[in-house]
Amino acid sequence: PIVTQAIDPQASVIPFRFTESGLISIETMLDGAEKMHFIFDSGASISVISDRAVKRLHWEDKILAAEKIHIVGAAG
Repeated sequence: PIVTQAIDPQASVIPFRFTESGLISIETMLDGAEKMHFIFDSGASISVISDRAVKRLHWEDKILAAEKIHIVGAAG
């Protein structure tokens, strides 16, 4: 069933979908930019965004060079 209204007036409803590989995908906007799909991982210790997305959104000045890491894969 699709929830159309939160039971608690203080609660938020966040629509999501499952990817083909079973991950939870959430559509969101960061800083009012274009809508993007993010994988929701409640066990992740960091959040990541691709170099391609950073360049497309012109966010190069928002990324700390010392905090940039290379990710080989997101599953597992």
